[in-house]
Amino acid sequence: MFFFQIGLFTGVSLSVILGVSFGSLATLFTNDPEVLAIVRSGILVRIQIYVWWYISLDLCNMSLT
Repeated sequence: MFFFQIGLFTGVSLSVILGVSFGSLATLFTNDPEVLAIVRSGILVRIQIYVWWYISLDLCNMSLT
């Protein structure tokens, strides 16, 4: 269970850090205004959090059986 807590803390921390800085980091790789609009909308971070949540629930269900 301790490993799940470490994973939870690490995942949430990385999501917050990437969510805050992803818009400014994207300008290092592209100047396309449409791509930057998508990045700044935050949808990519929301998808990342959803996928992380789904995987963590699946792992918890596997450890209970």
